[in-house]
Amino acid sequence: MWDFTGSQSGAKAQTNEGGSVIDRMYLALDPNQIVRLEEVIQTYGSPDYVLVVGCYNGNWELQCTIHLIYNKGLALELAVQSRHDKVDVAPGSHVDCIWFFPPGIQGYEDVMASTMLNFSEALIKWEGYAEYTYTVLQQKP
Repeated sequence: MWDFTGSQSGAKAQTNEGGSVIDRMYLALDPNQIVRLEEVIQTYGSPDYVLVVGCYNGNWELQCTIHLIYNKGLALELAVQSRHDKVDVAPGSHVDCIWFFPPGIQGYEDVMASTMLNFSEALIKWEGYAEYTYTVLQQKP
């Protein structure tokens, strides 16, 4: 893991159990470096799936971390508000982090969602900018 000097941004790379191959990378964007979802989609196209990774009580509001997953091995991480088990994915949503993993939804599940019990039930097909109803993920025992 490393940080960029004078910034809150950073990155990490994780290897598989043997340590010989990097199987995921994470790039955290500095809060001052605003990257909006619409900019990423205009450049790289639409994601394939939406996944609510987790939610917590923020400043009097429920905040959720979501991943917009691309089959090509990329996930955009956003923090959005939740209302009644729904999250609103809007063009102006800020991208906080970018994850890289082996291509395909199986690649994502293998390295990012391997501890999630109901991963396939919680995965939502991308339908554009919209409000998505989500299933709360549970951890495997």
